[in-house]
Amino acid sequence: MLFIGEMRTTVTIDDTVEKQLRQYAGNHSLKFKQALNEVLRKGLAEANKPQKAKAYKTRPRKVGLKPGLNYDNVAELLEQVEGPVYR
Repeated sequence: MLFIGEMRTTVTIDDTVEKQLRQYAGNHSLKFKQALNEVLRKGLAEANKPQKAKAYKTRPRKVGLKPGLNYDNVAELLEQVEGPVYR
């Protein structure tokens, strides 16, 4: 079944939420139904936004140089570690 336009449903709203919604409606010159739809749209748009990922942080650590290895010459390093046929 396809609904076009409005759908009627019954919801239970807390008294405090109803009071805030009626105040919102009055402040924005809206009917209760219009205010409810507007607030729901805004709330759903905010709730459906992707959450920002927490920044990934790495902590640098000193590892030092292993004796006998020269990190400045990669070819020599690879030959020492993997042997003469490293390519």
